[in-house]
Amino acid sequence: MDGRSSSVRRNQGAWKPQTRWSLLLGAVDFVMVLLALLVNRTSSPGLLLSFVVIVPLIALATGIYTTRLHADASARAPHMVGVVTASVLVLIAVDFFGLDLGLTPSAVVRLWLSASLLILVGRLLATPLAGVLFRTAPKRRTIIIGSGFAAVLVARKIESHPELGLETVGFVDDGPRMSVRGRDEPLLGDVGHIHEIIEQTDAEVAIFGYTHNPTDEMLIALYQMPPRVEVLMMPRFFQFVSAGMRVEDLAGMPLLKLHRHELTAPERFLKRTEDIVLAGIISLLVLPLLPLVALAIKLDSPGPVFYKHERVGRRGKPFHMYKFRSMRQDADKDAEALAELGEEDPRGLKNKADSRITRVGAFLRKSSIDELPQLINVLRGEMSLVGPRPAVAAEVAAYDEWQKKRLSVPPGITGLWQVNGRSDVPFDERIWLDFMYIDSWSLWLDLSILLKTIPAVLSAKGAY
Repeated sequence: MDGRSSSVRRNQGAWKPQTRWSLLLGAVDFVMVLLALLVNRTSSPGLLLSFVVIVPLIALATGIYTTRLHADASARAPHMVGVVTASVLVLIAVDFFGLDLGLTPSAVVRLWLSASLLILVGRLLATPLAGVLFRTAPKRRTIIIGSGFAAVLVARKIESHPELGLETVGFVDDGPRMSVRGRDEPLLGDVGHIHEIIEQTDAEVAIFGYTHNPTDEMLIALYQMPPRVEVLMMPRFFQFVSAGMRVEDLAGMPLLKLHRHELTAPERFLKRTEDIVLAGIISLLVLPLLPLVALAIKLDSPGPVFYKHERVGRRGKPFHMYKFRSMRQDADKDAEALAELGEEDPRGLKNKADSRITRVGAFLRKSSIDELPQLINVLRGEMSLVGPRPAVAAEVAAYDEWQKKRLSVPPGITGLWQVNGRSDVPFDERIWLDFMYIDSWSLWLDLSILLKTIPAVLSAKGAY
């Protein structure tokens, strides 16, 4: 039996993860719209019936439910607010041009507000459920074209994020390599036999990384992709490609336009307001926990409860960052331990096997409780709840000039790389994720990262 037949039968036996994702989002949004109608049941039946029909139609027309690679229901929540707004405007236009829907200003405001808030809540609640659906759905067999650094990075991403619904079956590349360094998956063959490899492996996804093949050979390989195979291409300089990037047309030639964002004065004011309000609320919630943590630290090892260390903040301005002490006293003076940490990469001084960490300190680090005193730094304006992690002077001294861009915003307690693997993320990838955050900043992105921080902390993955 050929690969194409087995692939068709397998896909008929189970929905693809992306299909499950789209159906879940559609169902969640529909339920939330119905709840909004219940809240507004005093409005006219014609208005409510029109609304429940128009919202899903506009959502479908604007591609809200288009399948996506990653199960993040919250990512498009702001778009759904736009859909609700457009739906309300359509109702106003219909009412104005003759069909009496019983619109009143108060009814319009109530309907828009309740639907927007309920859909936002529904999307946030659906994100972990969508992740479960991706994890339990059959994995899509994936081949990676390339066998160097970029290809291995893609394979690591697939391996560490099961919610993507992918599994790597092998690599495709020319050259002297007999295997791919650090990977168990086989080198399946060269790019010239891509069509045969796809049929033999029953691949459903092909991700093009970097190879040494001439451009015409890669174009032929792309042309040979069967329609059933989803093709993804890794852009050159992917480290600088953020969510704000868009495709420009240069006389028929597509060009990627990088989005270079710098927070405006109103945006900085909005972010500062967010920090003060949320940090204040969180401080009140964790206040009863603090004496217990302080007692545990004092009973476990001699020394102060708090640890104060100089870090580099926005625009290179130094400040003292506060943490609960998780190491033995005077640990930062242990030259031998510091030398061991710097052997791998002086820009990221952290190690799972650090001998200076106390027993209580290991728990505090794993649970991220040791970082709660940084709320003081946030309230003082030295840090933000979300942003690049505050660097020490030794790290900044090892930066390349372009890497200093991460100092253009206030450092944060959490950020993109903290919710994508925490300390397990290599330093260069942390820089890349920090750049993505800086160039894509929005209030919604901050709130989304804060919400994702909760499961990241509970899982304790990459925490040490």
